[in-house]
Amino acid sequence: MSLPNFARDDMTELTLRQGTILSDEGESRTDIRIVDGKIAEVGEVSPGGETIDLDGLLVMPGVIDAHVHVREPGATHKENFRSVSEAALAGGVTSFLDMPNNNPPTTGLEALNEKRRLAAEKCLVNYGFFLGATSTNIAELNQIQNVAGIKVYLGSSTGNLLIDNLQDFARIVAETDKLLVLHAENEQLLRYFDEIKRDTAMHHEIRDNVAAAVSVAESHLLSERFNKRIHIAHLSTKEEINILRLHKTERMTCEVCPHHLFMSYQYFKEHGNLGKMNPPLREEASVEALWTGIQDGLVDIISTDHAPHTLDEKETDYWAAPCGVPGIETSLPLMLDAALGGRLSMPRLQKIMCTRPAEIFGMKGKGRVVPGYDADLCIIDREASHKILNENQRTKCSWTPFHGTELKGKVQMTIVGGRVKYREGNVVDNTPANEIRFA
Repeated sequence: MSLPNFARDDMTELTLRQGTILSDEGESRTDIRIVDGKIAEVGEVSPGGETIDLDGLLVMPGVIDAHVHVREPGATHKENFRSVSEAALAGGVTSFLDMPNNNPPTTGLEALNEKRRLAAEKCLVNYGFFLGATSTNIAELNQIQNVAGIKVYLGSSTGNLLIDNLQDFARIVAETDKLLVLHAENEQLLRYFDEIKRDTAMHHEIRDNVAAAVSVAESHLLSERFNKRIHIAHLSTKEEINILRLHKTERMTCEVCPHHLFMSYQYFKEHGNLGKMNPPLREEASVEALWTGIQDGLVDIISTDHAPHTLDEKETDYWAAPCGVPGIETSLPLMLDAALGGRLSMPRLQKIMCTRPAEIFGMKGKGRVVPGYDADLCIIDREASHKILNENQRTKCSWTPFHGTELKGKVQMTIVGGRVKYREGNVVDNTPANEIRFA
């Protein structure tokens, strides 16, 4: 379906007519009136301002990606705030949270404010930030306002923010007053498996499932002991799912990434470093366990761990190649195709990609299509088909591990703060967006 072209430079009001709005109760075809960036009315409305006839296209809240590595500052040859936000728009993502393992790392107010300055100049979607924990900076981080939380790297990954001492981790949990987001792999076990499996150069063997499971168990126990909220990033193993199924509490939330849902370690065997990431791709039994966790509500959200590297960097030997893959542009298309194919329900898709991320991270006014909320919306044609291609990717690294994948369902339009930013393959509004306000 072709959507009309129109100018928005001075618009304060927009009416979307006859879109199909998804809710837990089902679908309803109705109108949305947007005034000054907010949803003013949902239902039969009198058109005001510019009007777009959606003719039954699906209207979702904009996707919230809570795990993104922008690479600015320090590695802008891979990504920056402008390029990542264009990729986000193409994928129906209207808000993302940026991780702290930059060069220099975001471990204090000065580094955070520099990121805020860069994003304010370039970013076309809403953005927020995590701070990085070290063994000595929690008191300082507790004083910093309006961040999504504190990232703790319990296993070695990109950057130098590793917390590999259990005593230091316990102190961080005990003393923090913010949500802790955990890269949960036990570093001592990673070093052990690296020692005994090094000759294989098989990433999933060097970073064995048990290293992730032990770290999740340790994190759970410390969360309970100190009555603190934790969020487990990028679950990847059946063992982690089994632990959470037995012990998950209201203080624990978790996420799964599309690459762990749609690929197994067979991809790494066939494509080498293009499939190298932390935590690694796993065996099929873990892939199925993650899907079961999504279907039955154990998994809270989908995030991407969007971690771009150039093909030149990836095409070195195993030991030198960096870990990580891009994903912000392909996440919703992949999950939408899965939902349309019956792997999960459409209301469940909306909850884990839109509503629940806003709840977990306290994003005011986001994640729902209801009056009073921000007009961050994604318009989808469920009947359209398309193919993911490297040459169409907007990420600066210009490739995707899902190259060649054919999907049903397509993002037609992305609206941020009431402004149509993306339409039918083109970024049409370059107005910078806003920093997210956290409750």
